[in-house]
Amino acid sequence: MQPPITYQQAYDQTSGVYQPQVDLINSQINDLPNQEQATLSSLDQAKVNAFRDITNSSNARGVMFSGVPIDQQAQYVGTKYLPAVAAAKEATTNAKNTLLGKINDINLQRSNQAQSVVNAAQTTAEKAAATASKPTAASKQASLQSDASAIDAYLKPLRGKDGYLSPHDYNAALSAWVQDGYTKAQYEAIFGKYKNPSQPKNQYQ
Repeated sequence: MQPPITYQQAYDQTSGVYQPQVDLINSQINDLPNQEQATLSSLDQAKVNAFRDITNSSNARGVMFSGVPIDQQAQYVGTKYLPAVAAAKEATTNAKNTLLGKINDINLQRSNQAQSVVNAAQTTAEKAAATASKPTAASKQASLQSDASAIDAYLKPLRGKDGYLSPHDYNAALSAWVQDGYTKAQYEAIFGKYKNPSQPKNQYQ
């Protein structure tokens, strides 16, 4: 049976609901480098300011050329600047991973919804097909009449001069009738007239 709707069609139909969410998150991901750069620029400016303060302080204390400023600058870089830069980059990576996880969750939800639509459509189609394939009362009656006519045409030549069937022929036709899905009661209602009343009743099934 041709599926009423394919998975891809069902998936595409959800675009209006889920794609704007994905687009928004992607825009946030794309903006992460700008945020990181802004943070790094702020750290760079803070380093410049710190170096200036170290230089001014060294001048004021008369130790400008003693090597103290260089040591203090190196200490600032190692203990404050570089750790802050590393933290900024790590924050960007963590934020990106979190946003990508949200996209994965959205896509999974979208996929599940599309599959649910396909399953529901398939179930509906199968029920409709099953209903359509069930014979109606009129078609059942027409089939019964047609088969009864065929059996009658077969039985008539087998009748004796008295117009009745032998138990053997009667019973053989009854077995074929039942195998075709009809009932013994239907058979007797139609062909019971061919039973020979002079024969013992127990010889007829």
